[in-house]
Amino acid sequence: SSVARRMSHTRTFSDRGTVFRARLLDQFNILADGVETDRDAPHYSSEEITSDPQIFKGLLRDAPTQLVKFKNFRRPEVRDEEAAFDRRLVRVRVRSRDYVPIGVWARSVVYHPQCIRFISALILFNGLMLGLQAELDEAKYHKTHVVLRFLDLGVLIIFALEIGLKWVD
Repeated sequence: SSVARRMSHTRTFSDRGTVFRARLLDQFNILADGVETDRDAPHYSSEEITSDPQIFKGLLRDAPTQLVKFKNFRRPEVRDEEAAFDRRLVRVRVRSRDYVPIGVWARSVVYHPQCIRFISALILFNGLMLGLQAELDEAKYHKTHVVLRFLDLGVLIIFALEIGLKWVD
């Protein structure tokens, strides 16, 4: 029963899509799968028109109803420096301030390469400290255990600050 409902839903969706496509083809005089119409075949693709302003202006001037071949849109791959760009910085209320919002500042601190290296080194250092605390006899090395506990507390505070900054971001 659920399969039949799903199949009818898919069929309904496909029927709606077919009707929508037919209306688009009819209203905008688009070629459907290379089927010839009473109009001339398109000479330019959408990529050519958008990349060359002269072709675009000429097409609008000479043949504004000329058909255009549309190519499938493919999103360009995002480079690392583009991915690192924070869209919050281009907001009008942010640009009019003299300071950066705390979320943007927190992100710049947490994801800075030196901070990442520091946290990684701190993780390794903390692992070594925990290993020393587990292996050393507390009665024999009491002062060393006290120092290691204070260092462990300091590392814990730094990790908590990092988590807080990531949470603010």
